[in-house]
Amino acid sequence: MDWTEVNKEMSVQGAQYIFAIDLFNGKEVPTGLRGVRVRLIRDDGECFESRPLVPLQRNAMQAVEVINILPRQFAHLELHGNLPVEAAEAIRDKKWQKVEFVGEFPKRPFFGIGSKTYRETIIKP
Repeated sequence: MDWTEVNKEMSVQGAQYIFAIDLFNGKEVPTGLRGVRVRLIRDDGECFESRPLVPLQRNAMQAVEVINILPRQFAHLELHGNLPVEAAEAIRDKKWQKVEFVGEFPKRPFFGIGSKTYRETIIKP
C-alpha cells in the first residue's frame, strides 16, 4: 500500500514529511530565503504550515530559519517536518490541492522592491 491508499477509518495523529530540494542562485550576488515553511493547502483553500527541520550530526535536527545561496551555486537541503492532525485528515480524505515549499527573498529597499515570495510545488494529488 502506498501513501495515497489510506483506510478512511484510520485515525490520524499528524503527518510527517521528508523531501529534498535543490535551489540555484543564477545571479552574480549572494541571495537567500527567509521565513522558510512547508504548506499543505486543502481543497477549501485553508493552509496548514510547518517550519521544516534539517538533520544535523548524531540524529539531531535544526529548524531552517534562513537559506543562504552563494552566486552561481546550488543549495541542496533535505527537509523534515510535521503537519497537524487537520492536514493529515485532509490527506487521508483526499481533500487537498498541493504541498508547497515557500520562502521570502530579501527586501531591496534601495531599488524600491519589497520582499518577493518564492513558491515551489512539492506534490499534488
